[in-house]
Order: sequence, then structure tokens, then C-alpha cells
Amino acid sequence: MKNTFNKINTKLNKISNKIFIPMCLIIGVILGTVSIYAHNYSVAKKEKIRTNAMKTFDYTSNLMVKASTKNGDVNVDNGGDNNIYDPSNDKQNNILVNEQDEGVRVTLVNTETNALVTTPIDFANNPRSPIKWHFGIGNKLYYINNPKVKPVDGSTYKYQKPKYKLPKIVGGSLSSIKKYFGDETFLRDFAQLTNFNYDEMISGKYKLMLEPVGYPKIQGKIYACSATELAILDKQLNGYIRRSNIMNFSHMNLPLSMFLEKDEFGIKRWAGGNKGKQTNENIIAQLGVGAVTFIPEEEKPDPKKFEYRIDTDVYTSIEVSGATPIITYYVGGGNGSPPTKVEYENYTTVSFEIGDKIYESKPIIYPSSSLAYVKWHTPKEPQDMLGKAIIKYKELEYTDNGKPYLADVEEEVDLEISIVKIEEKTPPNPDADDRKPKNFPDKTPEINPIIQNEMLENKWTEYSIRKEYIPSSNPEAPPREEWIWTTYEYTAYLDTYLNLYADPLVKTYTTQMLDIYNPSRPDFLSLRRQRKQNTLKSGYGIRNKIESEIVVKTLERTKEIAYDEDGNAYWENVERESYNNDVGVSAQNAVNYFSDFEYKNYFRLSEVMELNGQTSLMEFKETPYSTYKNRTHFTPIWYPDGRQYSINSAVFDAWTPAGHLYINANNLEKGNYIYIQGNLWDDWYVERIPTYGTNPRELDSPNSLDKRFGLN
Repeated sequence: MKNTFNKINTKLNKISNKIFIPMCLIIGVILGTVSIYAHNYSVAKKEKIRTNAMKTFDYTSNLMVKASTKNGDVNVDNGGDNNIYDPSNDKQNNILVNEQDEGVRVTLVNTETNALVTTPIDFANNPRSPIKWHFGIGNKLYYINNPKVKPVDGSTYKYQKPKYKLPKIVGGSLSSIKKYFGDETFLRDFAQLTNFNYDEMISGKYKLMLEPVGYPKIQGKIYACSATELAILDKQLNGYIRRSNIMNFSHMNLPLSMFLEKDEFGIKRWAGGNKGKQTNENIIAQLGVGAVTFIPEEEKPDPKKFEYRIDTDVYTSIEVSGATPIITYYVGGGNGSPPTKVEYENYTTVSFEIGDKIYESKPIIYPSSSLAYVKWHTPKEPQDMLGKAIIKYKELEYTDNGKPYLADVEEEVDLEISIVKIEEKTPPNPDADDRKPKNFPDKTPEINPIIQNEMLENKWTEYSIRKEYIPSSNPEAPPREEWIWTTYEYTAYLDTYLNLYADPLVKTYTTQMLDIYNPSRPDFLSLRRQRKQNTLKSGYGIRNKIESEIVVKTLERTKEIAYDEDGNAYWENVERESYNNDVGVSAQNAVNYFSDFEYKNYFRLSEVMELNGQTSLMEFKETPYSTYKNRTHFTPIWYPDGRQYSINSAVFDAWTPAGHLYINANNLEKGNYIYIQGNLWDDWYVERIPTYGTNPRELDSPNSLDKRFGLN
């Protein structure tokens, strides 16, 4: 039977993937990562590994979680630069530092056609007044095809004050924005205002478009306008607004207060960064927009399980997002004194409660998302375990009177973990009188990979941040400050070598040196071995030491202060490459098929003899047919002369934070040869035993049988 590795890609938005693995062998992997914004679950990918003649069980290596609320999945990211909100830079009070600057325009849209279903509604807590001009209630989908605006008398502007106060939109907490607009309370409020049936609205046939709205002063007059309308107006005024005092608001902070994480409405997700002034064209096409989508209840799948093997070092990881990395706000001020700027480094902590133990991930900070992970060792007995991941960070909130404060956010992700055991399907007891099967091929059976799609390499990224001060070219000016991100791009690679050799009890084998084994990624690995051909008589035992190595490279990208020839300081991009020995664990399980069974029906398991982090050594489990309980596999006495005796192995459970790695290995490609010539009967010989007479006196002679064999 041909071994297969079936890869399954399932697009499910709220569950972890399922990998089917035969009970006697399986290798499964999900490299998906897990996102946690608020409350919902989502899944990226699953793969399925199947060997023959075995029962199956579910195996999931990583859980994927995606935030939303009970009914709304909020597709929004944000950015901008809160440092712009310094009243000393705005003498004319064109931009305020409070809720009067902002609102949100909400429109119900058909999911399939992107046609508008309801008239857009502007929501605002307390917009500036009196509003002199607005541009009607246009929608971004209309403006993309009709980029023109015309001022309308501000007395006709209508807005809706929400039942519950809007969160801060421009420069606000991303998690707060997601929670608010995905929450059932807001969604029911919107449905009531538009006279639209709530259950119909969340059926999956419709979605909401969100657009940030601003209330700036232009030439001393208050305007009500979306980010898209401001960009169109600027084009019609030949760049006047971009050159004015509100350019940071109109071309950076307002449009970057909402943009799409993934494609929606026929609009591509924004991948142009979350800071800096943007062009009118980019604002109109992609910025100043968010979405709330819905998944029908009947399509929401049940949570799935993590599954691991017994007695194995593993990583459990989730990809966390939603926390604003640097929270900036202002306190104090008034009576002629400026407010004080406060900056908070918002690290996220994740605790994994697995069984009766708690594992702490290292604190993480990220621009958009990052992995939180822990390494732990599974129990020695199969069992089901309940657990959860507890995510904690801060978000900026405001009291009813507008004072900022840092609120604690805590999210929980349930974990269901199954610890399973692979049962060996041991080949039958070899017999000295065994005969070659009639249907055994005339040549060495062709090796088919157990795993059709190996996973030899995976990657993940981690981050750190620091504040740096760069000297100004003006000696009298203070140094400029900037937050510097450092990214650590990890690449893990796995390779394996099968050291196949005769059992040490065998005295009649010979060895011939072959070539040097070089891994497929010599730039990564030190795993190079002298290959050998061991010539062995059939019927004797062989051993297989599986040497595996996982190597992790780190590419560090950051900025450092440098100086030009004139002594002026500037930022220089720096890259450093190094090896990381602190993360990753080498392969810990292997399944081995044999050429005498045509690589099917029976297999032996390997178990770890040595594990030193990123290197491991495995051997066969003890063989029940060995007199000395050796880790031996006996070659059949009938194996044809002049043939390579080969082993086909699947080597797996090499774990990294991004999932586990697994590899096909056979000794013809990745190890030593066993060449069969002769059989163990060739090493037997016959000795003649002398014949004696029946004279009783011979029993006492020096040559009597009793004396010869020490029987008396």
C-alpha cells in the first residue's frame, strides 16, 4: 500500500485545523499562527498525514484565534502619530485634542455586490459647532468612482449620538475600536436606526462599512467630512489643505485612523505602513475605511483540539494582536501651560494554563502582531487536558469628563489538548526457515515517501522597541527622539542522517567508506557525515541511529545612529545574522518501514536516546525477538544477495514556536548502506565428534565423553 501525505487547506474563520494521523504513525502540522484581538476564533491552515493500516486521530499543532465579538468580525487596523496633537502647534485651534474632532460614518453594504443597502449615518459624541459646510452623506464606494465633492450648507448636516459613547477614533486604541463596532450593542443600535432587521443584518448577506469623520476648521470654518472627502477636496483645491495647518490631521491621522487588514468591498488591504503623510490618491483608494462582517451561526464550527505525542518536548503558540505598542496621551495643561505628554510601552503578557501547571510566555510588543509561545513537556501517558491562554495588556480609555487612563484588558482562549500514543506495528518474529514471498519484486522495492510534503523549514518574527535620541545638527537644539523597532526574523531548518549499521554482536560484516553526506542546506547545517557501505549476511540484526539537527538562524534588522563626514547624525539601517541556540527542539519521534515488507504493513518506532536542545539521537525501541533485548531489527534470511537493504523513515516532532518540522529519510539518500551478500548459515560449520567403543573402561579414559564435556 502506498504511503500518502494528504494536504488539506480548509478556510474556516473561527476554528483550529484538523490533521488526521494514523494511530500507529502520524505527523501533523499547522503552521498557522493565532491572532487574538478580542473574542473570536479563526483558523488558517491544516495538513493531514496518513500512513497505511492504521486508525486515525486528530492532531492540531497550533491554535488560531481571531478577535471579534459575539456577532461582528471587525476588519480594521490603525496608525498615525499622536505626537502631532500638541496645542502649541495649532494657535488657531484648527484641530482639537478631544472627541469633537471625530466621528464615524456607517453604511450597510451587500456582501456579494458591494451595493449600498442603507443611507450612511454619521455617529459622533459631540461634534464641533456651528458646522458651516459638509458634503452630503457620501460613501467611499461612491467616491472611488466619482471623486468629486461639493459643499452643502452645514445647517442640513445630520448626525446620530450613539447610546454608548464612541471610543477615541483618531489615535485611539485599536482593541477598543474593534470591540465597540463589533459589539452586539452597537450593531443592534444601528439596525434600529436604519429600520433593518437585526437577525437579517448579521445573517452573512450584509456587512458594515466604517469611515472616520473629522470636524476640522478650514479657513476658519468648521467642516464635517470623511477622510476620503478631505482628500478629494484637497485635489480640487490644488493641494491647499495639504499645505495648511491641518495637513497632519487631513493626510495622516484621520485617514490612518482606519484601514483594512484584509481585502474588502473590492478595496485592497493597506500595506503602506501606519505613519507618515499620505497622498490623496492613496487616501481615496485605500485609507479611511474599515469593515464589520458576519458569519452565520450555523457556519460557526466547534473549537478543535491540540494533539501531541506522549513524552515529547513541544511548543504551544498563539499569534497575538490588538494592543497598541506605544500608547501616547496628554495630561494636565490649562491656564496657559501646555499638557504633559505621556508614553507607555504596552507589553502583552500571555500565561498558558495547561493541566495543573502555568507556563509564562516572555512579554511581547509588536507593531501589528507577534507570537506568544511556551515550551513544555507532554505527559508519559495518553490523556485529554484542558487549558487556556490568558492575554493581558493595556488600552487607552477616557473617563466621562474626558480624562485619559490606562485600562487593563484580559482575554482568554480555551485550549483542549489531547496527548496521544503511537502504537508500533511490529514485524512478525523472523525465522531461520523463512522463505522469500512469491510476489517479492526482482529488485529492491521503490521507496515512496511517507510524507508527500515535507516541512523542513519555518519562520517567525519577534520584535523589540527602544527610544533613541539623535543629536540635532543645531547645537542649541535638543536631541530628537524616536522609537526604534528591531525585528528578529527567525528561520529554523531540520535535517536528518540515518546511521544504519550491523548489530555489534555480528562479527562477520565488512565496512567500505563511501562519499560525504552533505545536507540540502549546507549554509545552515553542520550535520555532515562520512557515509559507509556495510556488507552483511542476511539473517543478522541491524541498528539505525537517527541523528537529527534543527538549526535556527536569526536576522536582526534595526537602526543605529551614524555620522556623515560633516559630523551630522543620521539613522543607518543595520542587519546582523547569527545562530540562535535558545529556541527550538530537535526531532523526537520516527516511524521506520523496511524494504523486506516493501515499506508497508509493519513498522518500528524509534525513541530518543539523547536530546540536547537542537540535536537528537534516536534508536529503535527494544526488539522483543532479541535475546539480549537489543535495539535491533533482524534482516530476513531469504533477502536476495547483491541488494541494498533499505529503511524508509518519517522523522518528526522537531518543534519551534511556528509549528513542528518533519522530514522523509531513507538510508540510500541520507545515511549508510547495508549491502546483503550471503546469509548467516554461511557462518556455521560442522565438526566431527569421535566415536568410542562400548568398553566400560573407556568411560574412565582421558578421552571419555563425560570428561571431554565436563559432565562428571
